[in-house]
Amino acid sequence: MADNATLPATGSVIATDDIAGVHYQIVKLCLGAMDANNGTVSSVNPLPVSLGLQAISTTVALTRPNDTAAYGANNAIGATSTTSQLTFSNVGTAGKCIQILDGYIHIYLAALPSGMTRLRLHLYNALPSNIGDHSGWDISTADRSKYLGFIEFPTPEDMGSSLFCQLSGINKIVQLVDGNLYGILVTVGAFTGAAQTVHNITLSTVRRQCPKVS
Repeated sequence: MADNATLPATGSVIATDDIAGVHYQIVKLCLGAMDANNGTVSSVNPLPVSLGLQAISTTVALTRPNDTAAYGANNAIGATSTTSQLTFSNVGTAGKCIQILDGYIHIYLAALPSGMTRLRLHLYNALPSNIGDHSGWDISTADRSKYLGFIEFPTPEDMGSSLFCQLSGINKIVQLVDGNLYGILVTVGAFTGAAQTVHNITLSTVRRQCPKVS
């Protein structure tokens, strides 16, 4: 049977593809909301598509105080004697999930301090309780519902004028409350800090569907 079909009464011909005697109508896509025509899809008027997997790279700069305080194991690295909270702003949508892909820490020091080993970035879905630089870290009762686990970075490598550590393939999925991700950077080994050391902490994330809870 031939392609196309003629409508009864009107005599209008509609485009079809005849497959084994069944007509499948051929249509053109038109853009726009209801009761609006924003043009037929073409090479100059393409169909808008969102992949939903655009990665975001977010860096938080942490400069420790102007002192040479001694850090014990499991101590927070903070900007002041009363502040250690970190905010990775606008990494996702409130109430939705993101997947943390990779991360790295760039430390502005020319030599690895004796005793410095791995670093842990503890994560929260809301601003955690504030603890100061070189204070002991724990999951306080106020932070239990906020805590999302941690990322453990390897011992920083001496790269000449800077220290650097990175971690690939993290693939950790977390659910946000307000679109931001929060953290506290914590020592694993004991060492003496250098005055006003800059730590640039970068996370690469992508928006993902939250896992189903059974």
